[in-house]
Amino acid sequence: MSTTKILHLSDIHYGNDFIPWALLKRRGWRKRPSPEIVAGLKAVIREVEPDYIVISGDFVNKARNSSFAETAAFLRTLLLNIDIQNRVILIPGNHDAPFLGKEPDARIRLRKYIQFTEDLFQDESTIDRQPRFIKRDDSNKLLLLALDTTLKTMSPRAEGEIGQGQLAWAETELKRIRRELRNDYERYRKIAIMHHHCISIPGGSAAGDRDMQLLDADGILSLLKTYSFDVILHGHRHIPHASHLVREDGAVLAVVGAGTTLAPYPDQQGKYGNSLNVIELDDALLEIRVTRWNASEDGSFTDRGSTKTFPIGRIPAKGYRINRLRRVAKISSNGDTHVTHHRDGVIVAKNERLKTLPLRIHCDTPGAAIKDFQIQRCDSCSVQWKIQEPQMFDGLFIFETDRTSRDVPASIIYEYTIEKGTVMRAVGNAPQFEEFSFTTATDVDDIEIEFEFPKGYTVQMEVRFEKNGSLMDANDYKDRYTLILDAVVNRWLFRFHAGKADCSITFSWKLPN
Repeated sequence: MSTTKILHLSDIHYGNDFIPWALLKRRGWRKRPSPEIVAGLKAVIREVEPDYIVISGDFVNKARNSSFAETAAFLRTLLLNIDIQNRVILIPGNHDAPFLGKEPDARIRLRKYIQFTEDLFQDESTIDRQPRFIKRDDSNKLLLLALDTTLKTMSPRAEGEIGQGQLAWAETELKRIRRELRNDYERYRKIAIMHHHCISIPGGSAAGDRDMQLLDADGILSLLKTYSFDVILHGHRHIPHASHLVREDGAVLAVVGAGTTLAPYPDQQGKYGNSLNVIELDDALLEIRVTRWNASEDGSFTDRGSTKTFPIGRIPAKGYRINRLRRVAKISSNGDTHVTHHRDGVIVAKNERLKTLPLRIHCDTPGAAIKDFQIQRCDSCSVQWKIQEPQMFDGLFIFETDRTSRDVPASIIYEYTIEKGTVMRAVGNAPQFEEFSFTTATDVDDIEIEFEFPKGYTVQMEVRFEKNGSLMDANDYKDRYTLILDAVVNRWLFRFHAGKADCSITFSWKLPN
């Protein structure tokens, strides 16, 4: 199968609300989705014909046996014509666990949720019904890692945790699967599913995130990068979004959040209404497409033309090395960043032929956009784009004829602007630091990175190195790099003797007030 479709729902919140809360919000306390919304969701399922339906937590509003029993009956009706035993993936949310409980044993903490899954699936299978599991689909070349984030050892509010025990379990299982699959492991599309979000959500606020975050996100992100995951699906904040992170091998880890699909009240939907995500993993085009469907007033869900596309897989090294990579970023006082990128001396290895070079540009700052891409120099080649979206360009430089080791080393220079690429100042509860990460997927002799800030805009630059998803000691690289400030032009210059594409480099600076 060249394309796998996943219908991503979240945050149903079936059941009753707290009466004082309902009175405060001036609405009813019995939380039931409208018949029109339910009919609209059934129509989406028929139209999309998904291979999997993923529901990323918060099935009930309060973790009571009666609410879970009603929800199981409701979902069995909703998914009447679906092979739920094989095609429906569930993970718990913070509302599916006791609010104040800090019970570390998931079998006790989530005993009502586990009973709910048994009532819903009504079969003897136990592996895929636990709060955490890995589902391996060999026919679709798919790995689904389901994680439980309802642990609350640090805080009793709406935060979540993976926990060291679950992290160790996930690493052991993934290591075993990678060993069993051998070279086939990289051909599998790998999806992690959790309730809490592991990165800051575009459109959300730092203040709103304070009591909602995944407290130990760094550990699971490192693990997912190490084991080449392609997608993270989550819920929790009721804010639909699709963002991305970049791994050391140049691959993209797409992070997709779902809004609330069936919550009946506007105060729970925020400004986004009821929505769901349709995710398509296209092996033929090597891309992931994420489309949000929103509910209309009549309950019907429609595709609002909001598809975001991300590349699948790492950028492969194709028998060449680069003598020097140079990136010059000139930052304006309004936050726009003009970038000039040099690939000087593309040298083809002996007995190899080179037809294309990968080209991938991305920006992580919420609201930023890539503009005005231009080629300054491209020796006998042209550009073919696969993805051109505000925050990501992905394509290929294509040479007119195959290049070999006998050809003169090629050079490519291109430039573009990242509109609002930096926020330039610390404001309120927003993040106090900004970062830029640099990843190279092929061997490079030398790397030069320049950041030129406006005069009078004083920052202190720091650098860190990551390898295979783990933070490295900068002292391990001290003989290979320099980081110097030219105070006259307010420019930071980083030079790194690389040799191998063995790490990801992140630059960070504290924002002035």
